[in-house]
Amino acid sequence: MNIKKLFSSFAAAILVFAACEETNPDLGDPSVTLSKTQLEFAKEGGSQEITLNSTRDWSVLNRPEWVSITPEKGAASAKDQTIVISVMDNADAPRNCVITFIGTTARADLAIVQDGDGVAPGTDPKTIFSVDFTAGQGDFSIDTRKAPEGLAVWTQSSSYGMVASGYVKADSKDYDTESWLVSPVIDLSSEKAAFLSFEHACNFFTDIETAKKEVGVKVKVEGGEWESLSGFAYPETLSWSFVNSGSVDLASYLGKKVQIAFVYTSTAAKAGTWEIKNVSVKSEPGGADTPDVPEGAITWLMGTNNGQSWSSVTDASYGDGYEYTKDGITLGYYKNKSSSNPVDAKTDHIRVYKFYALKIKSTKPLKSIIFYTTESAYAFDLTDAEGKMTAAADAASKTISWTGNASELLFFANNGQVRINKIVFVCE
Repeated sequence: MNIKKLFSSFAAAILVFAACEETNPDLGDPSVTLSKTQLEFAKEGGSQEITLNSTRDWSVLNRPEWVSITPEKGAASAKDQTIVISVMDNADAPRNCVITFIGTTARADLAIVQDGDGVAPGTDPKTIFSVDFTAGQGDFSIDTRKAPEGLAVWTQSSSYGMVASGYVKADSKDYDTESWLVSPVIDLSSEKAAFLSFEHACNFFTDIETAKKEVGVKVKVEGGEWESLSGFAYPETLSWSFVNSGSVDLASYLGKKVQIAFVYTSTAAKAGTWEIKNVSVKSEPGGADTPDVPEGAITWLMGTNNGQSWSSVTDASYGDGYEYTKDGITLGYYKNKSSSNPVDAKTDHIRVYKFYALKIKSTKPLKSIIFYTTESAYAFDLTDAEGKMTAAADAASKTISWTGNASELLFFANNGQVRINKIVFVCE
């Protein structure tokens, strides 16, 4: 397979990340290790085994729908655990991903690359320019205009793309910085249309409005002056969940050669983190279509960062769980037949584990509900008690949708774990 290694910078075959945490007296410091850091698959797919050793209970993050992992979580152990990685067949373009195995403060990344029959990324006739920052910095340059000596504001991550931060963990200090991530020259001289898009996440800023002021995008004609570029979407809340910028029209720059810059700033009072990946300029607008939200709909942004306080409860039929009430609507998720104990809301989402029950009760009849998930890997059909689909998942838009007319609803996550970071309720 003629595919560049995603982890060429790794000096060892095992990646271990350990942060400050109390030592487990039986298993030692927190660590997660893998026997391999990369697996390669033919276009026909198949399965391969790796071994994992974790001194803390562990689980999997960032799994795309074309990859399955058995098991997806496990208990801390001094012994190696066998993990089976299976990949579906691929009739489209070659693809890759980075899956994270996490055990509290320890983590290890596994890169998966697969051949395909389709057109390789970046060679799509509609693609004028593209870069996958999880695979490298590409031909982008870094222009740091303000920062303490030795501080690398922009760094590259195989999991999170290009990451900008003015915070230094070694001295637990925020710094006043300004640093630009600048593209090579992009030739639009013969293009009739061009649209910029990228995925990004914002966290640790004072709030999302501050993030909008401290990070942004600029563009300039070759040899000209930089201009601010507006029209792209920011995340609705601070979190590590990536959102698509939408397609930003570059019509004003057609017939010219341009450069694009991602501009990050921070202050000594507070330094946020900005993550960017999958940048592209295409001749047609792209991005997954999301369901239309009618005017007057009720929107919940999930998690403790959004002011939610969930109550620990025990449901008579479905066991332990958590409930939250607002706008005349009560939503609860319960253990039901799952082996996973319920966990309180995270900072930006709730986790409805496989086989959980999800109950909704509203003072007004509900006409539709749209669940927005953190990743397509956590968008699964919700079913009724008999296993029949009642809310349909759309992996492309990372949503799960229900329509009908009811004041009380009961769903089951029988097809997989669902992570919800936003819900839109439409009432009569």
